Amino acid sequence: MKELLKIGSEVSTPLGLGGLIAVILFLLLRQVLKSSGQQSEIIMRVVNGLFLLSFSIFAFAIFTFVYPTKQDIDDNESTEISFTTKKPIIVGVYPNDLFGPYQELGLKTGVEHFCKNSDIRVLNINNASVKELKSNEVEQTLLSLESALRSQNVLAISGPSITEFTPQVIAKNAEISKASMFVTSAAPLNYLNWKNYRSQNTPLFRISSGIDRRGERISNFLKQAVLKGKKVGFLVEQGTHDKKSFGEVFFDEIQFYYKDFYIAQGNGLVKTASFSRGTDWKNDTKHISFFEGVDLLFYLGVGNDYRDIVREFYSIPDSKKLKRRPLLISWMHAHSLEPLFASGDFFFEDLVEITDLYISADDIKSNSHSIFQSKFQKISPAMRDQAFSFDAAAIICDAYSKLITMHSIPAGHYINFDSAANAKLASLIESVQIQGVSGDIGFGPDGENPRTKLSYLRYKKSHGWQEVKPILLLGSFDAMDDI
Repeated sequence: MKELLKIGSEVSTPLGLGGLIAVILFLLLRQVLKSSGQQSEIIMRVVNGLFLLSFSIFAFAIFTFVYPTKQDIDDNESTEISFTTKKPIIVGVYPNDLFGPYQELGLKTGVEHFCKNSDIRVLNINNASVKELKSNEVEQTLLSLESALRSQNVLAISGPSITEFTPQVIAKNAEISKASMFVTSAAPLNYLNWKNYRSQNTPLFRISSGIDRRGERISNFLKQAVLKGKKVGFLVEQGTHDKKSFGEVFFDEIQFYYKDFYIAQGNGLVKTASFSRGTDWKNDTKHISFFEGVDLLFYLGVGNDYRDIVREFYSIPDSKKLKRRPLLISWMHAHSLEPLFASGDFFFEDLVEITDLYISADDIKSNSHSIFQSKFQKISPAMRDQAFSFDAAAIICDAYSKLITMHSIPAGHYINFDSAANAKLASLIESVQIQGVSGDIGFGPDGENPRTKLSYLRYKKSHGWQEVKPILLLGSFDAMDDI
């Protein structure tokens, strides 16, 4: 009887209360009949039948109104924000050379400006080089990341910028924290198992372009080049330790989107060659005939090899090394080319940079642009890594600011970024619509920024980088849309 009264106290509907009262009354009536000896088979059957009917009504009310309400309460409790005395941090995961320090600087500068009224700190994990991260020498970096995720109050992650290393960082975040993560590598979604992680509440975002999107665009360019009768070469970086390199993954994406790749290859219009990172290009002779045998040469790799190729084969004093120079096309290498260009004369018309940084900033008067220019003096393809990390900081800080205004935080405490806070922060990030330094930013359902554009650029010593239409790179002919 005590248990019935306890459960019944949670029922507030007339149906449930009526059923409870009837159950109690019929229990008492049965007890009275038994104690008085007035038991006839007919009377007891009637009493038992009415008891079962009353109990059924009561049970229906319990399972219809009480337990769903209790479950809703439990669910709401699981999404409640909690607090801690640990200050929130943003973890940056970068190599300590090449473009890594630029991304690190962009994140630091952005946080210092956009989070200046908060106690957010940046923790940079940068204890390995590009070579080490690409060749699977990552144990110390992963240990540092795991330590941060387990011991610190991690608000978000920015990085890593190495395709080969990105899957391991995402996996570690998904295992321990599920913090909002701004991926700065160009690794394709399938390579990263991106959709699966997002479906399991690991919030992944990317402002810049992935090589799956780049591969689709370049396949259109390749198709038109082949139709024009141009011979196209791909110089692809070799992987290490049985792991595909950035260049090899990129090459796979291009082949996937260009369905006639092998036909064109069979006709001698598409050629491929590989190279090892750190090749001595000054004394290299085995690639010269390959370079001279194509009209356009796509460089698919990361590191200083591209800079060294330009220096050895495209500088005016060394022009005799190649009897015939192909149009050399690469992605996001302006940061290493600008210092080189300042040191001498080159065949600039034969060099094409493709970037996803929107450099036509003259028609943009956004707050982010003016702030960025005050910090870095200019916006150019060479500043791409700073720009995208700067934008990531702006988005994270804005979402954090909105989150803290939604809650009353005790003095001396901060939001504890557990699963509940991570989910709410991710929801705020997903709704962002801004004009960043890198261009228009707004995330699609997959967490990528579909507004990112690719631009083809040439360098002029008097004017710097200038955008050029792809049609001018191949000659005048039709069907050049969307390349």
